[in-house]
Amino acid sequence: MKKLLSTIVFVMMTLLCVMAQPPQNEGPKGPRPGGPGGPGMDPAKIVEYMDKELSLSEDQKSQLTKIMTTQQEEMKSKFKEMEEEGEFPSREEMMEMHKKRTEQIKSVLTDEQKAKYDEMMKKQRPGPGQGRPQNPPQNPPQEEEE
Repeated sequence: MKKLLSTIVFVMMTLLCVMAQPPQNEGPKGPRPGGPGGPGMDPAKIVEYMDKELSLSEDQKSQLTKIMTTQQEEMKSKFKEMEEEGEFPSREEMMEMHKKRTEQIKSVLTDEQKAKYDEMMKKQRPGPGQGRPQNPPQNPPQEEEE
């Protein structure tokens, strides 16, 4: 009886641990990949956001939507292909994809819009050494008064 009871407890604990794990296709904050401009983002919404910031013409909106859609399809197929092979893109590959997209976007913008776009990107992506701390202290230590 004790053996049966301990086996049941062991199985229950194992199931509890397995169920507590996030699904394999999700990170701690939801499905990956994602984020603004990522494979999960709607190109029309990206262009809508850009229009608010850059005051795009109708022709620019159309061109940018086409660029974003094409780039998104390329990224999805690349990620799918790499996932099937059990690989993920290197930092260099990701940087190259980003650079290509940025060049395509800027080819559609005016000089004034390019400057605004660069500022917009700086706000979204901090440069080296300017990122957020990984685990900021919740309550910084207080100095004791004497």
